[in-house]
Amino acid sequence: MRRILLCINWLLLLHFSLLSQNRTITGSVTDPAGEPLPGTTVSVKDSGIGTITDGNGFYSLKVPDDTKLLVFTFLRYKTMEVVVFTNTSGSTNSA
Repeated sequence: MRRILLCINWLLLLHFSLLSQNRTITGSVTDPAGEPLPGTTVSVKDSGIGTITDGNGFYSLKVPDDTKLLVFTFLRYKTMEVVVFTNTSGSTNSA
């Protein structure tokens, strides 16, 4: 029983340490006229991490701290790769 409890504690600590290595990126996707693009796929390049924009073109995505590129895909539009950076205040932005 003690061995099981130790394993559960270890797994919980591992889970919390993995969570602390993430950040959340939020934003919106619009077309050239400024209209929102709902249903746009937003993903971290070369990973299984992604989301889809809501009805107003907004997204929120939890990503690893070392994320460098987001990929935006929408039907009939060219796929875009956007560089992710952190400004001096610590908030996350994309160029």
